[in-house]
Amino acid sequence: MDKLKKQKPHIAVGTPGRILELIQLKKLKLKDVLCVTVDEADRMLAEKSSWDAVTEISKRIGRDKQFLFVSATIPETLSEKTATFAPFTVQIEATGQLVNTEQVSHYYVECEARDKIDTVRKLIYAEDIQKGIVFVNQLERLTETTEKFKYRGLKAASLSSDSSKQEREKVLKAFRQGELHILVATDIAARGLDVDDVTHIIQLDAPSEADSYLHRSGRTGRVGKSGRVITLLEKRQAYKVEQLKRDLNITLQKAGLKKGRLEI
Repeated sequence: MDKLKKQKPHIAVGTPGRILELIQLKKLKLKDVLCVTVDEADRMLAEKSSWDAVTEISKRIGRDKQFLFVSATIPETLSEKTATFAPFTVQIEATGQLVNTEQVSHYYVECEARDKIDTVRKLIYAEDIQKGIVFVNQLERLTETTEKFKYRGLKAASLSSDSSKQEREKVLKAFRQGELHILVATDIAARGLDVDDVTHIIQLDAPSEADSYLHRSGRTGRVGKSGRVITLLEKRQAYKVEQLKRDLNITLQKAGLKKGRLEI
């Protein structure tokens, strides 16, 4: 707040709740604001408290300003939800595929549920992963997976919504600097996480929907670099291969572990 008083910023970046709080405290002045950008708009829309704050901020700024709503996936209800403060919207779509299939290879490995953690561990050794992210769907699974990795000598740590800001920053710093090789994460890490040179995304738990796959896979193959996405599926989940192919226009190749190597 001292910095806001001494150095009037050109750009203020923050969560909707914190930005609104600073406006209410009159630490951020709105009279000169020309543009409001909402990143990860679909996620904001899904979280009522965040969207309520976005709406309040936008109403205070006024309808004669520019609003940008950005996301890899835009919900159909967005225009309806923004109509009160941004009544005239234009949708702009980037060209190309939703999912990177040029630099990124997409595979799936069949295994039993009880073998998943051990299979991921073997994949990490087989691929000699120095910087990879392992995604799980549930917080309970997060701790179990991380502890088993560490017990087997892997340099791993977890990242979730239950972690404090300081804990997340500490883990991400270690991951970026190479002190950690494996980040075990829930979907909180799939959005906005930009770490250079992530070579592998392993989905210990298959994503429940295509949007989740899109965001997770986007953590690798960035800025023209190559990457691999490996999804573990139980036999009963075989339908997901066709589902992802249909929804995301990608082909998942079947792979398996043989003699300590990943074979396609």
